[in-house]
Amino acid sequence: MTDQPGSIPIVSLDDLDPVTVSGGSVYPLLTPKTVGSTTGNMGVLRLIPGEWNTEHIHPYSEEYVMVLQGPLAIRIDDVLHTLQTHQALIVPIGARHRLSNDGETEVVVVYTLAPLPPPGETMQIFTEPLPTDAAGESVAY
Repeated sequence: MTDQPGSIPIVSLDDLDPVTVSGGSVYPLLTPKTVGSTTGNMGVLRLIPGEWNTEHIHPYSEEYVMVLQGPLAIRIDDVLHTLQTHQALIVPIGARHRLSNDGETEVVVVYTLAPLPPPGETMQIFTEPLPTDAAGESVAY
């Protein structure tokens, strides 16, 4: 992260280690932890072919999903949606959703969550087992 004049932090994807416990590679770019955001967060999800991000809900936030490189399969409350490169959608508050790469090339997604949960509350709740052996680990972005 670098600071610009006026103390505006700039975060580079290249400077972050991915969070992989929930499947895929999640890069939390602009969050309360990385830049002190107060109303939402933004990051990138990368999925290699056959990879998925564990089904979860956001009890306090909408999730805005834009595909930079696709196609992305996203199941929302048991309805499958396929987004192509440069398409976007909103996942409603409390909706179960799972993002997956059913194709043959890497999928890259930008996501934003807003509003943030109240202090002390979780950003997401997993509704299926994690794809790794890290079921007891906390996933906080």
